Amino acid sequence: MRRLPAPHHAAYELLHPDGAAAGQERVEVRALGGGFMVTARLETRHPSPVDADIQWELDRDLVTRLLYIHSTDAWGGDAELELTITGNGLLAHRRAAEGPTQVELGWGPDAELDHLSMAFPLVMAARRDLPPGGAAVIDVVHVQLDDLLPVVLRQEVRRGQERARGGHVLSCRTLDTGHVTTYTVDADGGIEGQDGYSRRAASPTPAPTK
Repeated sequence: MRRLPAPHHAAYELLHPDGAAAGQERVEVRALGGGFMVTARLETRHPSPVDADIQWELDRDLVTRLLYIHSTDAWGGDAELELTITGNGLLAHRRAAEGPTQVELGWGPDAELDHLSMAFPLVMAARRDLPPGGAAVIDVVHVQLDDLLPVVLRQEVRRGQERARGGHVLSCRTLDTGHVTTYTVDADGGIEGQDGYSRRAASPTPAPTK
């Protein structure tokens, strides 16, 4: 069963691997036109200095209607990505320093998307409402942080330990490299943080949306 978290705001502190502050992100989920809008503002210095704005419109079944990302690197270089899911698969229009490009991939409505933003594990956890101990191997279209180039990764998503206050741990292992990313999901389906990368800040205040 797919279950997006209730409309909410969340603020995150982004961390270097050594635990030092690396940036911040604010995420908002709200109802929109029978579906959902997820927006985020991300400012980070790790793994590279980038600011990013994200607008992600999904239908009531969590199928992507439109994903828009705009990022700016430390040198003022801009990149934009507009991505939609069509009957034939995934279609992305990308503009970066080397000029405009178009990317087409043969995935349909269940295409899984990923990016550094905490908005993406939020939606993945809702789409992959696995039973305790359950796992699934999926193809993930990962949008790279600085140049917004989509690349395909094969991942195993696994629901780990259940937590005393409700919620659970969700791990994503990239099969080609063995790299594992672990998220803590609260009882309402929100993301509390990513192990070694981010943690949810206390008492977030609403951020303005575009």
